[in-house]
Amino acid sequence: MSLFDQIKSSLTGHADLPADTDHATLTNAAMQVFGHQQGLSGLAQGFEGAGLSRVFGSWVGTGANQSVSGEQVQAALGQNKIQEFAQRAGVSAGVAPQLLATVLPMLVDRMTPGGRLPSSDAEFPRAS
Repeated sequence: MSLFDQIKSSLTGHADLPADTDHATLTNAAMQVFGHQQGLSGLAQGFEGAGLSRVFGSWVGTGANQSVSGEQVQAALGQNKIQEFAQRAGVSAGVAPQLLATVLPMLVDRMTPGGRLPSSDAEFPRAS
């Protein structure tokens, strides 16, 4: 199953998601905000600072991804990153943390297929 199919399936029926939201737009917005501006190591630091390093580590590792709440994402990323993602994705800042709670585990998992952070700061690949 492709990354977009995974995300679409995970977000289907999401109560706060507008029906016309393009799943590729959500994914691209996350890639733009968290890939180019801070990379995986910066994202890891944010989650570590919020006491969520085990959760983030599960996304990197080869086992099952632990879930995260919108509130935890908000604490790890801060309002500025949430707002930037919301603006790029075309969603409200109120729903953005929960959407990221669904999207980020899958993106990080795909970016770390070997179960480790890359030795150099990686960027998320562009979605097509």
